[in-house]
Amino acid sequence: YNRTCWNDGYHIIHHLRPGMHYTEMPGEFLKRKDEFAAKKAIVFDGIHYLHVFMWLLTKRYDKLAANLVNINGNMFESEDQAIQLMKERTRKIPA
Repeated sequence: YNRTCWNDGYHIIHHLRPGMHYTEMPGEFLKRKDEFAAKKAIVFDGIHYLHVFMWLLTKRYDKLAANLVNINGNMFESEDQAIQLMKERTRKIPA
């Protein structure tokens, strides 16, 4: 369950469909992948949530980008573009 739901990019499905059984998440992800690509959903593959936490804390966007899924192959033209998006989405919100 944990590997499927949290570590392989299906966490977004949990937020959109919290009651969905974890075995249905891969199919739901594939069904909605065009939507996720259009919204530039940040999805990682091959890393654990602790990696995400630590690399965000230490601003290692390069390591995050190396594990970022380029959904449909057209979300990002380069790793630098992906890093810029992650920096934008994690910037401090002004008071």
